[in-house]
Amino acid sequence: MVNSKPLEVWETELRSQVSEVDLLGEIVLTSEECHELGYLLGQLMHRRGWNAGCNIICEYYLSAFAVYLVAQGKEGYDAGAFWPAVREVTGLELHPLQATEWGQLFETAVEHLGVVSFTGLGGHRYVGPILAHGGIPINNLQEFFEYLLCPSIEDPRYAALTTHDYLEERLERTHVHYKLSEPVLRFLQYGGNIAEDFVERCRQMAFQIASEMSTATESFGLPKAVVAHYYEWLTTRDRLLPQRRGRFRKPRLILEPWGRGLTLQFPPQEIAAQETIETVYWRIYADDTFLSEIPVELRRMEFHWRTTEESFPLSQKAAVYRVELCTAGQDSSIVLCQSWCYPVLQSDLPVLTFDPEMCAFIPILHGTLPAQSLWLLYPHTAELIGEPTDSFSPAEELPPLPWDWDEFKGIYIDLTHIRRLILQLATGDQ
Repeated sequence: MVNSKPLEVWETELRSQVSEVDLLGEIVLTSEECHELGYLLGQLMHRRGWNAGCNIICEYYLSAFAVYLVAQGKEGYDAGAFWPAVREVTGLELHPLQATEWGQLFETAVEHLGVVSFTGLGGHRYVGPILAHGGIPINNLQEFFEYLLCPSIEDPRYAALTTHDYLEERLERTHVHYKLSEPVLRFLQYGGNIAEDFVERCRQMAFQIASEMSTATESFGLPKAVVAHYYEWLTTRDRLLPQRRGRFRKPRLILEPWGRGLTLQFPPQEIAAQETIETVYWRIYADDTFLSEIPVELRRMEFHWRTTEESFPLSQKAAVYRVELCTAGQDSSIVLCQSWCYPVLQSDLPVLTFDPEMCAFIPILHGTLPAQSLWLLYPHTAELIGEPTDSFSPAEELPPLPWDWDEFKGIYIDLTHIRRLILQLATGDQ
């Protein structure tokens, strides 16, 4: 990168700004500055190696490091994923263990710099506070505009309320929590006066634009990106189509290596309000053996019902899991809405694969694995061999799995340069 400021200059400039703020997101970096700072941190890590690089950042560049991560969260957080954008900008591999170490380094920076720590925030221990410091990520502004900002000026119940009273009233409503993603909710709930001031300025912007009292060049004391995205959202708002009803979202089979192991996540479902429904529940089967029935709460949402999000740890090992979404009417009649099957273990290939970024199960098709970083689960008694052998080296061994899955071991491995992977079973089969 040409003509970039040295990291020492960045640290000096940002340290003086950090001392004046409570939230690191109050320090505004342009997209170019964010990329430059991330690139410099990545180059430092490449030159000095991982452990030495982390130590140098901890001793000399905590302000630059923390401000960069927060700015990157605002710039590149998308669909629940934070670290992919960091990897792209820094050029670092940042496998899950390294991402955890950078998260811990961010905690150290927050404590050392004296800014808000967001203790007890819940959710992702490290990513949550990073995003909370940054406010609302750019990719989440649309939901903020639609479900929180516009009702505050268009709904007569709310238009006369102060911003403080409006946030208190609006955030108490359960259906709003379903509409807003975690980064938005965390900022609004834990951002204090900074969050309230941001919403107040956004309300002024929305009111003046609706009243044709402003021009597109006004900033309203907000970041330019917020104003620009609001104008863009307004131009497309009337063309947005309502979501199609009657399609059910598939549950996700995930791996929580440092938690409950294999787990089923049941996303919220929308069911037409004209249907007479008393209860909604999930049924889980393991190899056709009934495991559990999980009832879910129903919330009325305008013209449909919405179920709560649930999860279920899979303590019993199985080759195939089946999940059913069922409803029961007032007359106790049961309706099977939809079912899904998850073939996880093949008799001749006892291996499970997961995407480390999303923790999601990846089916093995025709004995082929994707050439990417993966979490692999396979029997303790088996041996895993990679070709070429000089490129095969598991980066990390996962914690022991609970319950029936304790017969399996888990590893994190990059298969980008692996041509062939062989599982040598204890029986001698491959």
